[in-house]
Order: sequence, then C-alpha cells, then structure tokens
Amino acid sequence: VKRISGIFIILSTILTGDSLDTDVNHVIVDHKGNSIVAIIDSMDLDAIYYKLKDQMDPQTIDIDKAYFIYNDFDRIYHYDWSYYENIRRIKNRTGKMISIHNDTIA
Repeated sequence: VKRISGIFIILSTILTGDSLDTDVNHVIVDHKGNSIVAIIDSMDLDAIYYKLKDQMDPQTIDIDKAYFIYNDFDRIYHYDWSYYENIRRIKNRTGKMISIHNDTIA
C-alpha cells in the first residue's frame, strides 16, 4: 500500500506540474542594446543556438553580434571583448552626471 501511494503521489506531481515556469530564461543582448529572451540550446565559437519560448523551432545568431548573454540568476555566459574595456573606461572617466531632476552626481 505504501508503494502504490508513493507511485500515485509521484505520478500526480509529474502530471500536474507546469514545466514552462521552471525554465531558465537567457537574455541575449546585441551591440545596439536590443535583447532576445530565449532558452539557449548550445554555443560554439561561431554561433549561438537558441529557441524562443513561444516558438520551438531553433534559431541561430552569430556570436560576434552578441554583446553579452546572461540568465535569470545573473550569471553571465558570454561577453564581448569590448565589455570589460567599456567598464574600465567608465570607471576611469572623470566628470559629472545630471539626472532627470537636474541633480548632479559627481
């Protein structure tokens, strides 16, 4: 009886579970700032293979067109060579920023 109830509980959780909510979303950002929310299938030295959540047909993008790729858990999978160079330039730049409300940040 314990075994049958265990099998019943396992089958009921598998059949009633919604697998779309448990997928990790990957965000592919290009050099212009456009982003693609998808599920990455694989990556190699030349291309990124991914599937959009609403479409299941595979698509590819050239890896040189991707600025960086991260997921829901803020893990970066790929970044372009200029990513850290741009961060370094911003850190070493002097000046001030003016916000929308005309506040200055030095």
